[in-house]
Amino acid sequence: MIRTTVIGNVTKDIVLKTDAQGRSYASFHVASHRLYHGDDGVYPVDFLPVKVHGRLAELCAKHIGKGSLIAASGDEETYPSREDPNRKEHVLVARAVQFLLPRKTDEKANEPEYDAVDIVDLEQVPEVDAPVGQE
Repeated sequence: MIRTTVIGNVTKDIVLKTDAQGRSYASFHVASHRLYHGDDGVYPVDFLPVKVHGRLAELCAKHIGKGSLIAASGDEETYPSREDPNRKEHVLVARAVQFLLPRKTDEKANEPEYDAVDIVDLEQVPEVDAPVGQE
């Protein structure tokens, strides 16, 4: 299993969904610039898929909107591609998310703001697939 951290901007508002067992989850993409530029001076951008489950998904849907800067850490998983069975798709199954810049702008003005130290801790996230530590 590969542990990965992604830092970047969320590409669109997060929609909270529920699976057949009634568990909450959300999938979204994070846009991240590479640290180098091409001959044309343009920095390439990668769009990385992220998936969150349970209480973490609920918190992300509440506090993260399009353009929010986040840091997501978790396990990278691979799946067969839908378009080409010979290709693999990668997704980061986040176990912790740090909100780095302001939340959605449509939130109520009287709610307290968070800052960069608000971290959703791994201990607060219910287990989804395999128990943590059994790599």
